[in-house]
Amino acid sequence: MKKKYKYFLLAAVLPGLLSGCLGSRYLKGKEKFLYRQSIVAPKGFSTEGLSEVYAQKANRKVLGLPINSLVWLYYTGARHFHPEKFAARRDRVEKKFSAKIEAASSQKRKTSLQYRKQKKIDGFNVKIESGNLFMQWGEKVSVFDSANVIASVGRLDGYLFTKGYFLGKTTYRTAEFKNRVSVKYFIQPGPQYHYDSISYDVADSVVGKIIDQNKIDKLVKKGEPFDQDKLNKERERIDLLLKDHGYFDFSRQYVDFDIDTAYRRSYKIALRVDVKNPAKRDFHKQFRVDSVSFTTDASTTPIGQAKRQMKVYHDITFNYYIDQYSKKILSQRVFIIKDSLYSRTATFETQQKISNLRPAAASSPIFLQVPSTGTPGPTRQG
Repeated sequence: MKKKYKYFLLAAVLPGLLSGCLGSRYLKGKEKFLYRQSIVAPKGFSTEGLSEVYAQKANRKVLGLPINSLVWLYYTGARHFHPEKFAARRDRVEKKFSAKIEAASSQKRKTSLQYRKQKKIDGFNVKIESGNLFMQWGEKVSVFDSANVIASVGRLDGYLFTKGYFLGKTTYRTAEFKNRVSVKYFIQPGPQYHYDSISYDVADSVVGKIIDQNKIDKLVKKGEPFDQDKLNKERERIDLLLKDHGYFDFSRQYVDFDIDTAYRRSYKIALRVDVKNPAKRDFHKQFRVDSVSFTTDASTTPIGQAKRQMKVYHDITFNYYIDQYSKKILSQRVFIIKDSLYSRTATFETQQKISNLRPAAASSPIFLQVPSTGTPGPTRQG
């Protein structure tokens, strides 16, 4: 008898709970609820991750059921949220601190009070803008907007293009039930373009030789489909490769891609990778490390007229007020070698190894002098 009573109670209460968690109940006026979005594509075309490009997201559901508990959570919190109270408290705190700052006798005291005042005001502003915890954890109701559907179509078309589907097209269809709207996006990718030939046009012959010697590592290869992400990674690879060969001031902006889709056969691409010279030079400068200087107590304030001592150990000039760190241990974590070509990887590895030391040493910066060969150069922070 008790079991039947439980089922009866559940059947009586569940509809009320469900109705309370339906996102559509929070609509206003003629608004419509964005209930569901889906993508339809030909067999074999992967749609994984494509929902991330939607311009507007539908509210999340519980176990696939039409229960939008996060929407309920947001509006439950909103009913108990009174931003005007936080605004009034913020104004009182601001007035209180302003009076203290005005009465402070020293600049140090004024600065301290100003910092505390701003920190408290920022805290109130965050609460006013973000709401209470229920509002932060929840979601506002997704109100259907046809402009967002058009924007999603544009994003899906853009995705197709970046993956080599240059002739791809996306259409959509909406369906309404009461005040709920579902949207289906239909993807027609068309043929995918592939690389038929890849060539490199490098203005600086020395740079060209380095790139050619490392071509085994290139990320864009003949026969593969066009992929914008891979082109961007190939640009980054060339940038890092050259910075590891002394080209300290090389930039990714010097690497460009020329794509010819009207090459030989249909749906094939002739790709040319252009590596240009700087605007006012017909070559790229190579930089060598002039010296390595290690300051072990850069944040220490000197006492009186004290000056830092200097000592050279393994071609590294150590600077310090007090000799409290092992030069042997520190030098083993420096991979930047005097008179060698500048290397960004060696610089980053050095920073990482030093940061793994105890805090006092980890905060110490390394200063490098990296002039180009035969030319005095500035001191740069590595």
